[in-house]
Amino acid sequence: MRPALTLTLAASVVATGLMALWPTDDDGLVPATAPQAMHAIRTTAASPPAPTAPMAAPVGAPALPSLPTRAADWPPPPPAALAAWQGPAAAPLRSTALGARGGAAAAAPPAASAAAAAAEFAYQWIGQLDDGITPKLLLASARRSIGVPLGALIDGQWRLARSTDGTLQAIHQPSGTPVDVLGAPRATDP
Repeated sequence: MRPALTLTLAASVVATGLMALWPTDDDGLVPATAPQAMHAIRTTAASPPAPTAPMAAPVGAPALPSLPTRAADWPPPPPAALAAWQGPAAAPLRSTALGARGGAAAAAPPAASAAAAAAEFAYQWIGQLDDGITPKLLLASARRSIGVPLGALIDGQWRLARSTDGTLQAIHQPSGTPVDVLGAPRATDP
């Protein structure tokens, strides 16, 4: 580097350091030398902050209610709000009973498990984005949010479609079972 550039850089670093140490009016300190200022900074950082009085509203302004600041002060969310962000509850694990000869008991038939999988569409409708080309439906699950057009294949097994009455449905491709998408409004006729 050039000597002039190095000197300028060093001077700006020193000036920045001094400005950071310089007491201001809101510090409650009078201008002091750098060692005294450092001692004041160390002692105030080690002690807990003093409680401050709430700011008074300007004259003639309506008093605003204060918002709770602790999590314990907020009311509990309704179950529907929790379900929207947490997704459906996990299915309990099935234990296989051993038969008399030590073999596993018969599993559930595949048709029943396909119908159960079709009933669990993991996404909810959260909105729509119309960029002027192809409107995208915004869906969210417990793990991710996506924007897909109508007719798109989701997770390799669900296709979005509208029913004859305008309801947004996810059709399970292996079984062909339609499931209504939670939260989606009905399509309006243009």
